[in-house]
Amino acid sequence: MIFNFDKKEYESDKLDDQGKLYLQQLQNLVSKKQNLMIEFNNIEVLQKHYSDLLNEKLPEEKKEEQKTGA
Repeated sequence: MIFNFDKKEYESDKLDDQGKLYLQQLQNLVSKKQNLMIEFNNIEVLQKHYSDLLNEKLPEEKKEEQKTGA
């Protein structure tokens, strides 16, 4: 399998066992990072959604204070 590292292409079959292990670990980390970024973005969307819902339920005087900055 050909993979990219430091903007160069390499053949994974030419790696020794330790190199193959390092490549696999890096690939796993990249995948986990992508999943965490997706999860983080989803959390931000949900946080805004629930903040908006809560804002709708606040008593009127609280909403007025927010608008005036008090």
